[in-house]
Amino acid sequence: MKFLLAIVVLIVFALSFVADYKWRQWMAKRRADQDPGPSRNSGDLR
Repeated sequence: MKFLLAIVVLIVFALSFVADYKWRQWMAKRRADQDPGPSRNSGDLR
């Protein structure tokens, strides 16, 4: 039973790390897309 619990905990931790990584990537992309600047639509600033 403890072995099964350990497996579940590891899966939850792995999923939370993956979700956090994807969320940070998505937020950075949204922030870059919505960043007001002189050449907003051309991606040569970054």
